[in-house]
Amino acid sequence: MFGTAPNAFLAREAHRLTPGSKVLAVADGEGRNSVFLAQHGHRVVATDVSERALDKARACGSACKRDPVSGVIGV
Repeated sequence: MFGTAPNAFLAREAHRLTPGSKVLAVADGEGRNSVFLAQHGHRVVATDVSERALDKARACGSACKRDPVSGVIGV
């Protein structure tokens, strides 16, 4: 629905996070933000209420050279 690029605010401000931070991505949808953060060295757990969105988030994470998202949780 939103594509694969991260949210513009997140992309612009991610440099403020301490490298290797633990990040909880709430209502992450299809995973574009959690995968972006994981690719930048953060340990990410993504959550969403939509099982379909979580399936897409898992696929997005698996498409990376390594699965960067440490957990995807339905709520």
